[in-house]
Amino acid sequence: MYRRKVFVLLLTMVIGVSACNIGLPDLFPISAPFIVKGTFEERAAFLQAPCPVWVDTTGVVYHLFQNEVISNEDFDRVTTPGVTSRLRLEIRRDLTVGCPMGKTVEVIQVLEIIQ
Repeated sequence: MYRRKVFVLLLTMVIGVSACNIGLPDLFPISAPFIVKGTFEERAAFLQAPCPVWVDTTGVVYHLFQNEVISNEDFDRVTTPGVTSRLRLEIRRDLTVGCPMGKTVEVIQVLEIIQ
């Protein structure tokens, strides 16, 4: 009976921690690069100020960070509202943003900018 109570308590704690998105430090803060097409825009969450985000063609929202090899001119064009681009990205779990929506990514390469 004691083991069952301990198991239920531990299971409840694990579910609670995962629901709050609190856990052990991420051992792999950077993902494998991937290519996606999307458009830069401003979006607002409920009762929040608008956030500048990049939205891919499937609706996934990203916060873009500039890699050191990306020129300021290219990054400025990609992050202009209404501009569509095709980018090589890496998810970065070690970078934080003030907006409560989307995935944080680093732009590894600008493949195409479509006006």
